[in-house]
Amino acid sequence: MLVEVNRKNYKKIIKNTRKYIHEKNIKYMFSDDLEEEIKENIKNIETAINLKKIEERYNFIYDTICSYLDNQYINNNLCGFDENNVCEYYRKIDKNHYNGCCYRSDRSLCNYFDEKQKKCIEKCISCKLYSCPYLRNRGINYKINEFPLIKYFFNIRQKLVIKYSFFKPKLYVMHQLMEKR
Repeated sequence: MLVEVNRKNYKKIIKNTRKYIHEKNIKYMFSDDLEEEIKENIKNIETAINLKKIEERYNFIYDTICSYLDNQYINNNLCGFDENNVCEYYRKIDKNHYNGCCYRSDRSLCNYFDEKQKKCIEKCISCKLYSCPYLRNRGINYKINEFPLIKYFFNIRQKLVIKYSFFKPKLYVMHQLMEKR
């Protein structure tokens, strides 16, 4: 099935994503006036739709969203980390608080944070979606439903797993997503 995407019908196509999930070999054709971000969203949706094994689809969606969020945080230095690895939020509160939000409620550092590399070694979508007060005040607050891959491919129970599985490995989250289908 071939679907043409242009500025007029982009939002309609996104909203009809669930309708296309059961189609075979869906392909999108782009008009020249579309921005790269829109094309990338549609290409990701196309890939997800064409993955018929549900585990592969969920893995693709999870990895794609994690990569997008990593790129946003790292490339734009949204947290404002300095050379001492203290974020903007904690520089105002506690200058000895390193590694930002990677602490659990019991004040222990997350098991997946590698102190040598100064980054997380696990893909945890919940942690990546979290916005501290500093980010929220700057208008940076990612919502689950602003990602078409999450909004249209997961049910409400799965979205709750995605939103609240802080400090959990991808394998755990994937198991939960499969259970909640």
